[in-house]
Amino acid sequence: MSGLESKIPDKQERINHIFKNQLYGIAITELTSLLSRRSVYCSKTANGKYSICETFDDEQGNLRYDRMQHTWRNGKCTYCGASQEVYDREGR
Repeated sequence: MSGLESKIPDKQERINHIFKNQLYGIAITELTSLLSRRSVYCSKTANGKYSICETFDDEQGNLRYDRMQHTWRNGKCTYCGASQEVYDREGR
């Protein structure tokens, strides 16, 4: 925030710039995406009423989550590292 103060004097404009252009994340579950957005944007959606960033047109902002199928190799998912044994257990 302080490093951009001389270039972007308005505090809200600085916040919008930082959150839109400098913060990114990828969540591996829907729950972690919601928790991350709540922590970063102070809202479960990036464009929500209480979000501290005012520039996003969509709910995910720069904290993305897309449901993917696991691709198993040697008992681990090649994308997220999840254990195939845990996911294949009875009751899932």
